[in-house]
Amino acid sequence: CQGYQEDPESGDEYVGEFINDKPFGEGTRTINSGKYSGHKYVGEFKEGEVEGLGIYFSTGKIFHVGQFKNHKINGLGKMSSPGKYKYNGQLEDNQKNGLGIYIWENLDGFVGVTYFGEWKDDDQHGQGTIIFPDGEKYVGQWINGWAEGKGVVSHPDGGKYVGEFKEGRWHGQGTYISASGEIKKGIWENGELVEPN
Repeated sequence: CQGYQEDPESGDEYVGEFINDKPFGEGTRTINSGKYSGHKYVGEFKEGEVEGLGIYFSTGKIFHVGQFKNHKINGLGKMSSPGKYKYNGQLEDNQKNGLGIYIWENLDGFVGVTYFGEWKDDDQHGQGTIIFPDGEKYVGQWINGWAEGKGVVSHPDGGKYVGEFKEGRWHGQGTYISASGEIKKGIWENGELVEPN
């Protein structure tokens, strides 16, 4: 049956389907108190809990679309904050986990940057590719949000580095080939060739 419920302590509201006096089926929950005041969930409920397909709106027009379990997005989903970022991919407990595409529209100094690949606990982790607006591209391994391990950086001018990385810098065995064909090969530390070979 359809109905309305208001929490007498918090003022939070629910409008939708009920079974045994609990939200069950499709409905809308609006939070009217605390730090989440103004947030809204529209979607499926089970035994009074947010569970199933739904959309979560928070202040600042941030929203999440996808499968929810225990009030958190799990499975395939979308997250975005218009004008700041977009994410499409796998999520676990509201965090990017698995394969996904993240676009920095204008956030943290990044504008028009795209990453697609593997994620773990909201960080790039595993195999992935990042492309910058000027055409620079990194393809390779990531650890905890850093280009780390083996990878390739291609520059817009045609230059290319193939080798090892540490915390986003050329570090370890690697080869740089400039656009003109000049080759620098050897051991790199923090982006500098220290032992040519």
